[in-house]
Amino acid sequence: MGLRITREEEKRARERYKLVGVHCASCKRIIETELSRVPGVAHATVDPNTGTLTVVLEENADRKAIIEALRRIGYDAVLEKLILHAHGLREGMGRRIEESLRRVPGIVDARVVESTGIIKVEYDPATRSPDDIVTKLREMGVKSEPAKHAARSGKSPLTLLLALAATALYAVGVVLSHPLAIAAGLLAFIPAAVEFFIPAIKAARRGYLIMDTLLSLGTGSALLVTLYGLLVGGPTYPEAIVFITLFVLAGRHVEDRLKRRAEEILQESTSILPEKARVERNGVQTHISAEEVAPGETVIVRAGERLPVDGRVSGGEGEVDESPVTGESTPRKVSEGDLVLAGSTLIRGWLRITALRTGRYRLVERALEAAREAGLYKSRLQELADRAVAVFVPTVLAIATATMIAHYILGAGVIESLMIGATVLVVACPCALGIAIPAAAAAAVARAHRLGVILKRPDALQPLSKTTTAAFDKTGTLTHGRPRVAAVEILEDDIDALALAAGLEAESMHPIARAIVEYYQNERGRDPPRPEAVDEVPGRGIIGSVNGRSVAVGGEKLLEDLGLNPPPSNTAGYTRVYVVVDGRVKAVIGLEDGVRDDARKAVRLLQEMGVEVYILSGDSQEAVSRVARELGIPPGNAMGGLDPLDKEAIVSKLREKGVVAFVGDGVNDGPSLASANVGIAVNESLDVARQAGDIVLAKNDLTLLVKLVKLAKRTSRIMKFNIFWAFAYNSILIPIAAGVLAPAGVTIQPEVAALAMSLSSITVTANSARILRWKI
Repeated sequence: MGLRITREEEKRARERYKLVGVHCASCKRIIETELSRVPGVAHATVDPNTGTLTVVLEENADRKAIIEALRRIGYDAVLEKLILHAHGLREGMGRRIEESLRRVPGIVDARVVESTGIIKVEYDPATRSPDDIVTKLREMGVKSEPAKHAARSGKSPLTLLLALAATALYAVGVVLSHPLAIAAGLLAFIPAAVEFFIPAIKAARRGYLIMDTLLSLGTGSALLVTLYGLLVGGPTYPEAIVFITLFVLAGRHVEDRLKRRAEEILQESTSILPEKARVERNGVQTHISAEEVAPGETVIVRAGERLPVDGRVSGGEGEVDESPVTGESTPRKVSEGDLVLAGSTLIRGWLRITALRTGRYRLVERALEAAREAGLYKSRLQELADRAVAVFVPTVLAIATATMIAHYILGAGVIESLMIGATVLVVACPCALGIAIPAAAAAAVARAHRLGVILKRPDALQPLSKTTTAAFDKTGTLTHGRPRVAAVEILEDDIDALALAAGLEAESMHPIARAIVEYYQNERGRDPPRPEAVDEVPGRGIIGSVNGRSVAVGGEKLLEDLGLNPPPSNTAGYTRVYVVVDGRVKAVIGLEDGVRDDARKAVRLLQEMGVEVYILSGDSQEAVSRVARELGIPPGNAMGGLDPLDKEAIVSKLREKGVVAFVGDGVNDGPSLASANVGIAVNESLDVARQAGDIVLAKNDLTLLVKLVKLAKRTSRIMKFNIFWAFAYNSILIPIAAGVLAPAGVTIQPEVAALAMSLSSITVTANSARILRWKI
């Protein structure tokens, strides 16, 4: 997109966002090109020096679409996420809350999970604060608090205890043929009023019809009939009030405990994080709160201590137990350059760690956040269920009314007709529909965490379960990601080409760059010269100025861009990097990088599952073919010499034939991770790869991908069963409750209907909890 802003555009809304992941002019070009395709964006410009995006918006612009477009290509805006726990949310309220919050200036997106009471809000911290959002929700009649400080979900035990007391009193009254049975019914109405009537009345005032509306009408009908019977000496139904209240509250209690189990698994992980950290500032070690450690600071860890941050070892060595974080039971030896994770225990040795991810950005914290957000993502199945829930309560009310009228016309008395209608109201269960997918998704997130995987988007499990093609980056994904210089071929020795190349590469985080710098330091015993200018070109290499000379270091694609031909070289079989100085190729550097053992196993297992495996790499075709031969990948599926856009185009083409999962780790992989049906970033990934990926493998083990595919398939089956059960239950029980089978002698009493309704929700929740116990 051009840089000129017209007068017409000046009249439109203009907004600025601070971006994450912008490094160079290439980032600017990619972002501006992608945003030009977003409806409602009239103009977009990026300042790569400040990382600021300026967008000119049409009236129909969707701010959420802008953020999604950024994330698709591996970037993000600086937004704050607020996760709230709302009290008393019922079916049907979520959509209205979302719509109301999205109309508030400064709020980019809002998502609500009715079944768990979780509300997630993304907002611009420059214009909104958490207190503003809580206040706005309060104005809507919704009481909320930050999820981190929220009390455990579940009903107060007092109402359940009252229901149990009423049940005991009813049993004594029945045994003794005493009026205590009637008193029990009146006592049971107290917890019913608290749990059913009060929420139903509050919802009605805001225009909602919820599950408690049905229960209130059902128990209310039984109460009215009982009071009427006491006055005129007619039939009474204290058992209906007692057992409806008991079964529903007991069912909710069991359901809440099952729901909490998934989050408790992850909460246990956060409990392993130490409260204090030992940091080194100006040569002095001091203890501070672990939450206060800033990225880039130096943290010292001694044997027996837990690591307070995610970071890279910059000194020392030792063995760490990462089992609480990644599930890996075998201690791992670490030394300078290795990545380590907060919550791990240093078994022996000592470590100096440069902090990379601190506070809520640590891997464990991100896993907990993913668990809380598990229900926010909706599959096609859940969208179907949501549409059904939206019309469920009004439909059941209509069916119950029609049932009462029909039975009265057919000769039943007023009281009998009323109780049959009450049975229809009580047996109906929209809750099972509402939690069918979120409950399974939350369990899958927790189970994946045990494996060492973060599901940033739980809905990614659905396409992953149908994966037909797996495409891998090579360096750092299939190989160890620690290439070493095996050969240096000097073509023209009039200058020190190796020193100039190392000086330029010292400004890059690419594994090849680190290898060249380390080789130079080991060979020369000194640091390389500092460059005057640097510009990294994704998928090609790096260009700049060192010691007043124009220097470029990269592969054959970079040579093509410079109008140069690759010279003959004796580095066959290696990854070749060319050093260009003042327009002439001065040297060729050959590097080698071994194939990982877990990559061999993962590729074999995927192929046995019928998944076609590809390698898409920016490395030379010769080097890619060598790795493919070692892994048993067909030659036609090994493609080298690709830049980021080439990779993205191939992934898009593969998607035309099936479902594609892409696995990568670097900045060059951002577009491909975003373009694939499922993007999977490995643990050592750069920030841009982690942002673009749907899934992050916390443990550097590609066999996790195979286990994850199996988990996805099982979760998909459980979700489908949950939806089937919820629909089948209501489709069968509501007609029976309405008396369709009464001529055959099949009827349901109100208290039995309450038990059936509770068991329906428990069945869905318990079925989802099976994922937590499944051994992969």
